[in-house]
Amino acid sequence: WVPAATDPGPTAPPPDPIVAATERLDRPPRILIVGDSVAFTLARGLLPFEEQLGLDVESEAVIACGVARGTGRVRLPDGTIATEASACHDWASRWPSAINAFDPDLVLLVVGWPASTERDLDGTWRRPCDPVFDAWYREEVAEALHVLTASGVPVAMTNAAYWRSARAPDWSDDGVDCLNDLYGELIAATPGVAPVDLAGFVCPDPPDCVGEIDGVELRDDGLHFNGPAGTLVGMWVTRQGLAAIAEDG
Repeated sequence: WVPAATDPGPTAPPPDPIVAATERLDRPPRILIVGDSVAFTLARGLLPFEEQLGLDVESEAVIACGVARGTGRVRLPDGTIATEASACHDWASRWPSAINAFDPDLVLLVVGWPASTERDLDGTWRRPCDPVFDAWYREEVAEALHVLTASGVPVAMTNAAYWRSARAPDWSDDGVDCLNDLYGELIAATPGVAPVDLAGFVCPDPPDCVGEIDGVELRDDGLHFNGPAGTLVGMWVTRQGLAAIAEDG
């Protein structure tokens, strides 16, 4: 006699990572967002709605400032040469201070730079996919991850989505691919850091990217998550980060 197969019924959906974290902590999870202007737009989408979203958010994101330092001289796609603000280069001291003051449960590092600018390295303009640049930038990102993980706080890092704009230089997509390969390798090699596939969320079928979700335009300038998109994508990134560290923990 062989017992009949039993229908297990529908599988329960996984718990919402924000709800699960809140239950575990007995308070809203504290999320510190660091990174560049893409990170800034995510933070701007979350901060006004913290209570409704069940989050406690702080931001150390700085517009036009990722983790690259060096001379600070950059060449924009139109050929304009600019010098970065000092705030772009002080993250090694600024981030630990923010971590000590805020005591986050998760740090989200979002560097959405789409490989669109060239940097002055020893008097030569270089960009992603150039072996000299890649070796130099790898050390910068590795140091950023070391600074963030030194306190023991879990970290989640996104990769970068393609820039969809007529202003994007023709090397941008290839550069983003090189950056994301580098980010993936460093995340895998750094204990305490989890990946968040922002590129896959925004551009699930490369080179095509999603224009809107649930009627919300994702990137009105092809790069930043402005307005309601900052809330929508900020919540997605936060959930992904909390879920990843829960699995690791």
